[in-house]
Amino acid sequence: MNSTVDDVQMTDDELLRQFVEEDSQTAFGTLVQRHHRMVYATCLRRLGGAVGLAEDATQAVFIVLARKARGLRNPKGLARWLFRTAGFVVGHVKREEARRRKREEEAAAMAELDRAAQAEVGWWTGSEGVVYQAISRLRAPYQAVVILHCLEGRPQKEVARQLGCSEAAVSKRVTRGLEQLRGLLARKGVGVTVAGVAAFLVGERAQAATAGLAASCEAAALGGLASGVAGAAAGLADAVTRTMLWMKVKMAAAVVCSSVAVAAGGTVLFRAGLPDARVVGTVKGFDFSLPVSVRMTPYAGYIGGEAAWRAAHAAEPHMRDGNLHFAVQVKGAWKDLNPAEGVYDWARLDGQIERATSDPGTGFALWLYTYATTGYHTRARRDAPDPEIPAWVVEKEQPTLLANGVVAAWAPDCRVQEHLGRFLKALGARYKDQPKLIGVCVNGFCVPNDSLRLGVSEELLREAEARAGLTQQTWRMWAYRFVRDWMEAFQGQEGKLMWATGGGAPMPGWQYMSVSDELWQSVYRQGAGGIVLFSGDWQSRLDPSHGMDVDGAGYIVFDDTFAPVRLGRAWVGENEGGYPNRQVRYGSTERERFHWFMSNLWVLQSRCNWMTVPDRRTAQIMGDNPSFARWVDLSLGKTARTSADAWCLLRESYMAGRKGSTRTVKNFSRWLMQRDVAPDGRTVPAERVDVSEYGQWARNRDYEFHARRTDVTGGSPFMYFRIDRAFGADPAPSMHLKITYLDGPATAWDVQYSSAGRILRSESVETTGSGGWKTVTFRMPDMRFDARFAGSMDFRIRVLGESDLTVKMVRVVAGASGAGSGNGPEA
Repeated sequence: MNSTVDDVQMTDDELLRQFVEEDSQTAFGTLVQRHHRMVYATCLRRLGGAVGLAEDATQAVFIVLARKARGLRNPKGLARWLFRTAGFVVGHVKREEARRRKREEEAAAMAELDRAAQAEVGWWTGSEGVVYQAISRLRAPYQAVVILHCLEGRPQKEVARQLGCSEAAVSKRVTRGLEQLRGLLARKGVGVTVAGVAAFLVGERAQAATAGLAASCEAAALGGLASGVAGAAAGLADAVTRTMLWMKVKMAAAVVCSSVAVAAGGTVLFRAGLPDARVVGTVKGFDFSLPVSVRMTPYAGYIGGEAAWRAAHAAEPHMRDGNLHFAVQVKGAWKDLNPAEGVYDWARLDGQIERATSDPGTGFALWLYTYATTGYHTRARRDAPDPEIPAWVVEKEQPTLLANGVVAAWAPDCRVQEHLGRFLKALGARYKDQPKLIGVCVNGFCVPNDSLRLGVSEELLREAEARAGLTQQTWRMWAYRFVRDWMEAFQGQEGKLMWATGGGAPMPGWQYMSVSDELWQSVYRQGAGGIVLFSGDWQSRLDPSHGMDVDGAGYIVFDDTFAPVRLGRAWVGENEGGYPNRQVRYGSTERERFHWFMSNLWVLQSRCNWMTVPDRRTAQIMGDNPSFARWVDLSLGKTARTSADAWCLLRESYMAGRKGSTRTVKNFSRWLMQRDVAPDGRTVPAERVDVSEYGQWARNRDYEFHARRTDVTGGSPFMYFRIDRAFGADPAPSMHLKITYLDGPATAWDVQYSSAGRILRSESVETTGSGGWKTVTFRMPDMRFDARFAGSMDFRIRVLGESDLTVKMVRVVAGASGAGSGNGPEA
C-alpha cells in the first residue's frame, strides 16, 4: 500500500514507521533519496574508488534496511545506522575481494589500481579511508551531525528537526565533531586544520552517484526483503545480515580489560562483555516492593484520630502483628483535667484510652494543651479567646492577661507555673508507665504544637514587653522551668515526651528565637523525643534542630547521630498530605494523591518512627496506594543497619535565603545519595512543576523540578550515587537496584558498579519514547560499596546513546525483592 509522503515535513523515524506499518514504498523511496548519496560516497571512498563494488554495496545497505526496519531501536539515528551498516558491507566486500585477489594472484594489479586511485591532489590523497575510520570513532551525538550536515549536506535546521534538538545544539556539535576529527587524524599522522576537514567532507558530497542508483537501491531493497534473492547486492545483504548478528554475539562474549586510576587511588579493572547484572522486571510507574521477610518495626507506625485508626486497619491488616503500630490521639486540656485546686478528673482521658487500646496493636498518644489559646487559630474568636488554663488558677493568681487572652506566665511574680507543675506531676504519675503510651505531645506557649515558641504577632509581642515585663531573661527563666517540670513529671519515660521543634507560628525577635533554639538541645540531652512539624511545609524544617541541613552544593543531609533517632525515642513526622490547604508546597498542578506521596517521603527522609495522619481521606488514599502504603509501614522506624532499602528521590526546589538570596535544595534521600561529579557526572533538573506563591519560596522562583537528567551534549553521560556506609557495611548476597526513569527519546543506558576491585555492568535498557514513567529492576550480584568511582561514588548510571536519561527515583534493596507491581502517583 502506498501513501503520499511530504519529503520536507516528515522525519526519518516517521517515514520508517510508515514503511513498517503501511508497507509504504513511497516512504522507503524517500528515505533512499535522502541518504543514498552519503551511503554511496562512504562505500566508494572506503572501497578505493571501485564504482561497481560501491554501487553493489550501496544497494546491499538498503536491502538490509528494508529487512531490519521493524527492529530498529533508534529511528532518529537512521543516518548513523546507515553509515555503520555501510562499514559492515564494505568490510565484507573487502574481505571477499582479498580472498579473490589471493585466489587469482592479482595482488600486484590491485596494488597498481590503488596507486592510481590515489593520484588526486590534496592533503587527503591516500587518507580517505583514514577519514572515514575517524568518523566511525566519533561519539554518537557528533557522528550524527557530521554525517547529516557535512556528508549529506542537510541544513542545520533540518538536522535539528531530525534529531529532536535545537539548531544551536547542532551548530555546537558540528564544531566539536570537526575538531575531534582533526585530532583523530593528527594522531594518525595526517596534519590538517578544521577548515581542511570541512572542505574534504563538502567535497565528498560531490561524489557522483551513477544515474538511477537511488531507483535501483529502492527496487533492490524492496525486492530483496526475503533472503536468497539472486544478485550481487542481495548476496552481500544476506552475508552482512549474518555478519551483523554474529558481531552482536561476538561483542557480547568479548572480555577486554584495561586499568584506570580512580580518585581513591589504586586501580580498578573495567570489564566489557556479557553483562554482570540482569534486568528481572519492568513496571509502569514506581515499584515499592520489598523482600517478603521484611516486618514492621516494633514501636513504629501512625498517630491519628479514631477515624484514621479504623481506616489504617482496614487498609493495612498486616499491621496486626502484636506490636504497637497505631496510636490514637487522646486529647485533653489542663482546664478540663484540673477543674479545681488539687482535684483531677481523668475520666475523659480514660474513656478515650479504653476505646483506643481495645485493639491489641493500638496504643495512645496524649495531646495535652496547657497555655495554648484557641484565639490564635481562629480570627473570629480573638475577641473571645479560650485559653487552656483553668479558670480557678486565673481567679486565684490574677496574672496579667494580654489582648487575646494570653497569660503572662513569664512575669517574675506570676505563680501560674507552680500550679501547672503540680498538675504535670499528677498526670505523669497516672499515665507515664502505661505500656500502651507511645508519646506525649508537649504543647506550650501559646499555640498548640508550637511548644516553647511564642507564636504570636509582633503587635502582641510588643504588648507583652510593655505590659507584662517580657524580656529575653524572663522568657528564658520561664522556659527552662517549663522544661524541668515536664521532665520531672515523666522521669524514666522522658523519651516519650515529644517536643515540637521549631513550630510554624511566627516568633518575632531574635532574642526570643535564640532561647527557643538553645532549649531544643537541652531537651534532647535530657532524653526527650520530638516532632517534625508540617511535612507539607518541609523547607522550613531544614535546620540542625531537626537533624537536617543543606550542604554547600544544595543537597539535603541528615545527621543519623541526632539523639531522638539514634536512641529510638518518639520521633514523629506530621503528614499533612491530606489537607488541601497544605498542598501548595508540592506543586499546585498536582492532586491530593501526589501530596500524600511526597509528604510520606519527607517523613521517611526525616528518619521518623511515627507519623501523624489526618483523618480526612486517609482510607481512600491508603486504599488507592496499597504497595506504597505498605512500603511506608515497613520503613517507619528503620535505621541504616535495619532497613531493607536505601533510596533517593531526585528533585530540585528553591527557597528564600538571607537578604533576598536564593537557596537551591536538592533531593529527598534516605541512605542513598546522588551527587554531581566533575567532569562527566553533572546532572540537570528536569520535569518542572509550578507551585503556588508561598512565603518559603524564593522570589520569582515559584516552581520546582521533580526529576534530574544527564547532560550528554555537555559531556556528562553519567549519574553518580553513593551508599551510606552504615547501610552498605555488610552488603547482601543478592542486591536489587530499582530505577524509576522517563521513557523518553530513544537512547540506551546501563549501570556500572564495583565488586572485588573490578567494575561490572548491568544489562542495558533502551527507552522507547512512550513518555511514561517506568521502573526497571536489576539483580546486582556481588554489589559492593567501596567508593571506586570518581568523587568516592559507589555506582553510576551510564547513558550509551545520544539522548539524555531522566531519572526520578533510585532504590537499592538488600535481598531478593524482585520486581513488584507499579504503584504511586503519575508525576
